[in-house]
Order: sequence, then structure tokens, then C-alpha cells
Amino acid sequence: MREVLGALGLAWPRLLIYPGGLLALIAAWLLAHGLARVTGRAVPPLRRGDIWLMVPPLLALSMLPLPPARSFPYGLDLLAALALCGLPRVVLIARSGGLAAERLADLRRPAGAFVLGAWALAEGAGAIELSALLSAPEPAWRWGLLLGGGIGWIAGVAWLDRTGGMPSWATAPGDLGLTLIGGLPILALLAAVIAERLPDGWAGWMLPPLAAVIAVGVLLTTRWVLR
Repeated sequence: MREVLGALGLAWPRLLIYPGGLLALIAAWLLAHGLARVTGRAVPPLRRGDIWLMVPPLLALSMLPLPPARSFPYGLDLLAALALCGLPRVVLIARSGGLAAERLADLRRPAGAFVLGAWALAEGAGAIELSALLSAPEPAWRWGLLLGGGIGWIAGVAWLDRTGGMPSWATAPGDLGLTLIGGLPILALLAAVIAERLPDGWAGWMLPPLAAVIAVGVLLTTRWVLR
């Protein structure tokens, strides 16, 4: 961990600007209000004691393999990313006494969606590292596993939001991180189909925001269906 933090110190734009930092906080704020709008709820203010809960998912966001961020020697796998991004919601559920048997039963659906999504992503990419989700798989049928796994993973975020209470500032960075992970296959597909048609250097700036918008659209649509 010390080496990872040292590398992040050298790649400080990742930590402070993109894909973590300022842009991540703005995107998380927008996502929290988007989830609140589709569920008809208001976003509660961030409590001072919950600020630390935002640190693990912001660290995960800083390490996502998203161009055009500065190159980074370390990466995350699906399990580590799920742990970092899901920690705030688990803590809030536990703090509210939500680890009773009936609440744990409610978590079976999001857990199942994450397990199936992770399996399909790993099978499609041939690895569990997030960077592998950006590679064009061979043979072509693996695209179906990748995209289906990404949608299933995003559905897990929607189920977790439904089970874990109203969206909040504390959980929004984690929801954003998990949604962007589910959108990595979408980014890979866009790069495979569109990148060569764009002017040099434009793909890294245009395709990640487009993939993020599509992934968030899938999340909001799924969450609306689950109201």
C-alpha cells in the first residue's frame, strides 16, 4: 500500500483532478442527485463523521484505467474495487442496525448481480484486473460476456442503492466508481468501433465521458425500474 500511495503521489493529477479528485466529486454529486430524482427523494447533507467514508472509493476512482489520465504502474482487480467502493454503504447499513437477518436477505440480489457480473467480466476479459476490461477480446463472442457482465455489474449498483437506503454524499463516490467499472467494457467497445474514425488524440478525451454517460444512463434506468 505504501508503494501505491507513493506512486499516486508522483501521479498527483490522478489523485486531485482526474479520474479521482475534483472531477470525481463533481460527477458523484451529479450521480447522487440523479439517483435521488429517479427515486423521488432528497439527498441528505454530508455529515462530518461520514467524510472519511469517501476516501476508499475516491482512492479506487484515482486508480481506474481511464484515459487520458497519466499512466499508473498499479491497478485494481474487480474484488479490490468492489471492496473499496462498497465500503461506505456497508458501514452505513451496519451503523443503522441493518445487519439483521432480514436486511442481510435483502442483500442477496445485489450480491448475486455483482457475482454474476464479475464472473461474466472475468470470463470475457480472461482476467479480473480492471485494465483487462479495456482490451478487445478474442474470439468475438467474448464481447457478449463483457457487455453483459458490465450491465449486470451496474444492475448490482442499482440493487445496492435500493437496498442500502437513499443516495447520499457518503455513498455517491462508491456508486460512481462501481458504475464506471461496469462501463469499462462499453469504453472498450467504443474504442474498437469509433476510435479510428476520430482525429488523432481525440479518442482519449471523448470516449471515456461518452462511456460514463452511457453507464450512468443504464444505472438510472435500472434504478427507476426498481423503484
